[in-house]
Amino acid sequence: MNSTPDNSSTITIRPPQLIQSLVSGFNTVASHIYLIALPVLLDLLLWFGPHLRLKALMQPGVQDMLSMMRSTSPAEMSPVLDNLDQLWKLLLEQYNVLSVLSPFPIGLPAMMTSLFPMKTPLGSPSIIEIGSYGQFLLLWLGLTLVGFILGSLYFAGVAYCVTKTGEGQAAASQLDFASSSRTLPGKKNLMAFSTGSRLPPFRPAALAWETLQIILLVVLVFCVGMVLLVPTLLFTSFVALISTGIAQVILFLISFGIIWLLIPLVFAPFGIFLYGQSVIHAVLGSIRVVRFVLPGTGLFLLMVIVINQGLGMLWRTPPDSSWMTLIGIFGNAFISTGLLASCFIFYRSGLIYVQTLRKIALKSI
Repeated sequence: MNSTPDNSSTITIRPPQLIQSLVSGFNTVASHIYLIALPVLLDLLLWFGPHLRLKALMQPGVQDMLSMMRSTSPAEMSPVLDNLDQLWKLLLEQYNVLSVLSPFPIGLPAMMTSLFPMKTPLGSPSIIEIGSYGQFLLLWLGLTLVGFILGSLYFAGVAYCVTKTGEGQAAASQLDFASSSRTLPGKKNLMAFSTGSRLPPFRPAALAWETLQIILLVVLVFCVGMVLLVPTLLFTSFVALISTGIAQVILFLISFGIIWLLIPLVFAPFGIFLYGQSVIHAVLGSIRVVRFVLPGTGLFLLMVIVINQGLGMLWRTPPDSSWMTLIGIFGNAFISTGLLASCFIFYRSGLIYVQTLRKIALKSI
């Protein structure tokens, strides 16, 4: 039987607010400025530290591949192969293996991972050539694992500062985690965890749990991507036999569709670090938020990208050899961390909105 709740039990519905989330995120970082320490330190390491390079290891193989392509390609392809040769030389000259310390999707927001600086105000950095593919594989695996741990520490620190604010405690207390409350390693149960009585995010067991969930999330995204991508490539290859132009259009449309399907997973890391959820619960929570707040979510993500990329062009203006680059490093760390905190706040507000809708639906039954 339907019943109308009285005025005393009326639940206010308020979807996530874009501007409020951004302002609250930057205020959180301004109040806890130490949050930018890890991104700054990584940028300084990539700038002044030694460069682990693959040039001596990979250049002979690349040259052999290009020589084979030149011998089997028509003369019209010569300019294309020349450009490809220059691109590979530039990449092998500048690529620093240490950049894998910022892995997807929780890597530290280091500006130097995209710049690959070759000069510093103190001169050229030292170059260390990797001698074998086995050494490179071990280094890559080890540095990637360290990157996940550092990223987990960084994300957990931002989440901790978001939840321990007065506004964060009041907001988190509105969430209902009765269906998924459990005791996590090194943490209290999720109900206490979500209401602000959270333990500091630096306990080894808690950090290991979050890192494991993030790695599982990466594996899940990779598997989903491959399941969607392999049939796409096979289909477009078949269509390309008929018409190359049609195949390019189909590939573009399908790629856009795959990205659209993966967007609901964008908030999954925040559920892991904000509420200690497993990867499955975090993915389901992210899907719910995107589903119920789709227009606002799209606008918010667009705003985050515009701010990050727009100011990123400003931070990259000084040359590598100028001390002015330090301003860019600190500016990039502050803006990126502020945007990350804003994402945590927007996601938390979205969960509250979804829970409120559920309460209203239950009361109307």
